[in-house]
Amino acid sequence: MAELRDIVSLYIGFESNEIRLPITEEDRQEFRKIIADQEKMRDIVMDDYQFLQRHGHNGKGGNRIHIGWLLACTVADAEKVLINPPEEKRDLSKKVLTCIEKRFEEVPLAPVLIR
Repeated sequence: MAELRDIVSLYIGFESNEIRLPITEEDRQEFRKIIADQEKMRDIVMDDYQFLQRHGHNGKGGNRIHIGWLLACTVADAEKVLINPPEEKRDLSKKVLTCIEKRFEEVPLAPVLIR
């Protein structure tokens, strides 16, 4: 159970002790789904990055990878598992974005506006 929590912690940018334990089978399935979804999203970002490297653009004429969708999905995942999510959604988004930027530090990411 704790190892699922530790893995999810790496994706959402919060310490393991800030994430609830996946006690029930339903909880464990939810954590596994978050992990699988995060791996798929990582693959999408890296595929986009490889496209950028091969073709010199991101498919839309730009030279950066857009991750607003990844931020939104990861924030939603964090809200599902955090014991006490920050009251301000903006604070949650900032913390998750920092984690995403660290995960993809070698990838030129497009700026994300958080309101």
